[in-house]
Amino acid sequence: MSIVRAPSSKIALIAGSTGLIGGHCLRLLLDHPAYAQVIALVRKPQEVTHPRYREIVTSFADLGSIPPVSADDAFCALGTTIKKAGSKEAFRHVDHDAVANFAYWARAGETQCFCVVSSIGADSNSGTFYLAVKGEMEEGIAEQRFPRSHIFRPSVLLGDRKESRPGEALMAGILRLTAPLLVGPLREYRAIEAASVAQAMVAAAQQEQAGRFVYTYEEIRQLAAKNHA
Repeated sequence: MSIVRAPSSKIALIAGSTGLIGGHCLRLLLDHPAYAQVIALVRKPQEVTHPRYREIVTSFADLGSIPPVSADDAFCALGTTIKKAGSKEAFRHVDHDAVANFAYWARAGETQCFCVVSSIGADSNSGTFYLAVKGEMEEGIAEQRFPRSHIFRPSVLLGDRKESRPGEALMAGILRLTAPLLVGPLREYRAIEAASVAQAMVAAAQQEQAGRFVYTYEEIRQLAAKNHA
């Protein structure tokens, strides 16, 4: 039996709402009784009609020129691939700079909770460019000193994307088949549904405990289950 939550007047910010995880997250937030308004930062107008939905059309590079919005929780699912971005520099612009700009802007509006999608293996000292950028991004979030920050480090994501990513699709298929073999320390490398990551993000934002929390495969699944409680 589902628990009936008391309605609230919380305001949520979301960046990356047109992506795989972000799309799920947006739908969950709009349906969640805790939020009176959900504000999406988008690069171009979206065809979303919902009484709680509001959007701010902007480039994340231009956020500094937009007055911050007072909000309670922020959700960041911005991300791309080096292949899609076209270069390492362009990739960093999205996965590091845009995320950092969003976090700075959200904190300027006194947002208390920041939930962000990173990657398994994120480490600023990694010899892998992708993982090093993700690690640097996480460090940038920490510098904003949100009272509550939740870092999600999934492995390969499962779900239907709007754009084609053959490499990820192949890896997802392999990880589906080999999942029973990924046990112990390797368990966190199991592929996971993007919808589960979104559910975990929304559930984490409802927790009142202060601090910085990092979630990998098993913790994400457990939090996602709470979102259904």
